Amino acid sequence: MTASLKGLKAQLSRPVRQKLPFSVDHLLKFYYVLDFSDVKQLACWCAMLLSFFGCFRLSNLVPASKNKFDPLKQLRRNDIKFEDKCVLVYYKWSKTNQHAKKVT
Repeated sequence: MTASLKGLKAQLSRPVRQKLPFSVDHLLKFYYVLDFSDVKQLACWCAMLLSFFGCFRLSNLVPASKNKFDPLKQLRRNDIKFEDKCVLVYYKWSKTNQHAKKVT
């Protein structure tokens, strides 16, 4: 594809529907309403912190439905390692694909 066609494709493509950013203010609002003695709410809090500080997309953490879990896309327990003073998170998939090109 020529450079001019690539430029036209980029200009004529549909506009990006960017989501609003998740901020520290959002985290604080959740912090004050969650019950940390409830393990499900605690797990949600951990997922929020991991996604925020790891700059993850929601699709890296949770599937679209219960039946669509994909261990090659969503994080699993053994993808998170605790070292002396740090946490290592291994993720195997990213949704970022600027021009919808297939990777071969």
